[in-house]
Amino acid sequence: LSSLYDTTREKRYLDGARTIVDFYLERGVEDFFPTDATFCIGVAMIGFDRVRAFYREDDIRQFILGVLDNIMANRCDAMGIFDYWYDSERKAFPYIQAHLPEALNIGYKLSGDIKYLKAAWRLFQVHQHGGPLTVENKNMPSESGYAGGYHIAWTMGCLQSFAEHGWLAKVQYVEPDAM
Repeated sequence: LSSLYDTTREKRYLDGARTIVDFYLERGVEDFFPTDATFCIGVAMIGFDRVRAFYREDDIRQFILGVLDNIMANRCDAMGIFDYWYDSERKAFPYIQAHLPEALNIGYKLSGDIKYLKAAWRLFQVHQHGGPLTVENKNMPSESGYAGGYHIAWTMGCLQSFAEHGWLAKVQYVEPDAM
């Protein structure tokens, strides 16, 4: 809705975004999708960040950081992998939830706290070692290339932040002449 408003400047889109924001801010961090899929939480945080430019900037900033802190404390295992659905016995699936790395990058951009970017980096490391970047349950068939490309596009800000810190250079193949 915020993207539509940004493009069209039609008040109805801003009104819709305000309704959603007000509902969830009133509900609070603890009750924001407490057991839902972490990719949904990632998508929501990206959406909230887009609304922030038009409405309740400081409240939304604090809400985003609160939600990210909550899932980092309660929905992340010791290896740094976030679970898909909250389940205290299962803890985590061995794959990366699309959109969550970018949501963590937003937390980093909003706060300057490197802990968010380090959490996103950990997910990137797992992906580099074979953990799929997806929004699907591990028992389902792989998503299409189009969907995968779309999901990866949501992580571009995250990759930029990694590059700004020089972290991506650590995963580049060294040219034989440089060895």
